[in-house]
Amino acid sequence: MQRLKQLLRIGLVNDKGDTIVEVIIVTAILGLVLVASYATNHQALQNGVEANQRSEALSIAKQQTEYIKDVYLHNSGQLATSLQPPYNFCIVNQGGATTVPHASDPDCAKYNTQGSSSNNPYAVSDSFDTSSSVYHISVTWPSSSSVQNNVDLYYKVAVGGGGGPTATLTVHKTGPTADAGEVISDDGGIDCGDSCSNEYAVDSSVRLNESI
Repeated sequence: MQRLKQLLRIGLVNDKGDTIVEVIIVTAILGLVLVASYATNHQALQNGVEANQRSEALSIAKQQTEYIKDVYLHNSGQLATSLQPPYNFCIVNQGGATTVPHASDPDCAKYNTQGSSSNNPYAVSDSFDTSSSVYHISVTWPSSSSVQNNVDLYYKVAVGGGGGPTATLTVHKTGPTADAGEVISDDGGIDCGDSCSNEYAVDSSVRLNESI
């Protein structure tokens, strides 16, 4: 009887020991699962944030490209020339007024899509390669891991015989004698009846003559 009691007592102790070990194992497994789940969710969240940042940076770079296109298509040659400074710059448009500050200016270093400086992390730096007539638009911003991210776009402007940027000169004839004559430029680039156009270097002069 005494021996049976001793065996039962030993068995109870072993059962308690097994239960504690099992609890420890289960707790450790749950901890690993929670850690892995947190790491996965954190990475997914970080990827989402970085994707949004890259999308906004690309939007800024595209906006800079559109500013350049607009200047060459609709504005004067003098303004187009101002987009070719011997330093890196950005294009800021506020209330329809276009300025070209240095890339180190707060309007460029803390750029936002409204065209004024802010606490945004995006820095815009544009440059113009005169040999190839190519604009390089670069937008950079820091990531959470302190790595510098960047988006780069390139835009090539049309060039004339002089190697510089060009603009389109379009002639539209109106009036009662529009069908009776022609408009001819001295260089022969314009020679048309009702309507025609030709590319000319920015800031160049073109003489048009009417022939009836």
